[in-house]
Amino acid sequence: MKNINQQEILRVGSTQTNAPIRLFPFISKLNEDYSNMKIEIYTNTTPYVVEALLDYKIDIAFVSGNPNHKDIMVLQVFEEDIYIVEAKDKQSENSILGYKDSCAYFTYFYSQMRMNSNQIVKTSTFENYETILGCVKLGLGKSLVPISIIKKFGFENDLKMTKLDCDLFTHLVCRKDYVPIISEYLKNISFL
Repeated sequence: MKNINQQEILRVGSTQTNAPIRLFPFISKLNEDYSNMKIEIYTNTTPYVVEALLDYKIDIAFVSGNPNHKDIMVLQVFEEDIYIVEAKDKQSENSILGYKDSCAYFTYFYSQMRMNSNQIVKTSTFENYETILGCVKLGLGKSLVPISIIKKFGFENDLKMTKLDCDLFTHLVCRKDYVPIISEYLKNISFL
């Protein structure tokens, strides 16, 4: 991205959790307000998206949790409820189901489960949240998921849900030394 009078390209990173909830409405709003701007997208888990941001491969990123890095500036925070989900009508296996083992929700839940239990916790990872939630419904394990994902795939009435008090909100971030020209716009953008 060139720091000139007009933002020509905006390279956007996002977690897979955030993509179906915020990324598409965000891009739609950007296209509406900046029709001449080219947008490039990169998706992965939070650690890899942060790494791409720090390596100047992307300009801004939606990440799960605050990266708390000296070179990163938070532009906006999107708060939402996070839930431990498990089968509603049966005993769930002692297994954690998640997107990838580098996913912020997965690593947070795994560390919490390990701290609260002396048992070895089995883990399984999947490439999409609908599969994760379906497996949870069948009693194959538990997962930690934002309410927006649960609702997106229509599982809010099919699962036992326990709200968790944690700080895994979505953060829209950029590098402190590479602030987009439209940063004020990004700090105030409302698209949901």
